[in-house]
Amino acid sequence: MFAALSVIVCVLGSFFSTMSLTITAITGVISAVAVVQCGYKYAALTYAAASVLVFLFVPNRECAVYYILFFGHFPIVKVFLERIRSKVLRQSLKLVIGNILFALILWILVHLIGIEENIAHKEVLILAGLFNAAFILYDVLLGRIVAIYIGKRLGKNGFR
Repeated sequence: MFAALSVIVCVLGSFFSTMSLTITAITGVISAVAVVQCGYKYAALTYAAASVLVFLFVPNRECAVYYILFFGHFPIVKVFLERIRSKVLRQSLKLVIGNILFALILWILVHLIGIEENIAHKEVLILAGLFNAAFILYDVLLGRIVAIYIGKRLGKNGFR
């Protein structure tokens, strides 16, 4: 069910090309809910299945790249990173992983998909700065959404 929902959201992102990144970010919330509901192993299987389906059926390659390389698996990775006690180390690892994925996404979009090949070095630095700000905000908001979801779930059922 979570894989199908992720694919549907990515397909919707294809129809709204100016909102493809934002709509694809919603799939991260779906992955986070899968982690909370079923555990990280099920969420990882859901991500793998959805990645194949997104690659095959989503017409907008940007959405597919965003999902496969970032939004689909970040909530699963976040579970493990949140276990690190040192806040500085935890946040640093998140930023390192995020920047590696950003560079990989940018490289794939430019070299394999052919989007905007004439990006200057200065523009890449500006994009990287904007990405880091958006990534930190996304990480914080995703954590809060998950906390609200867990709170509602525990409040309703009284147990996990």
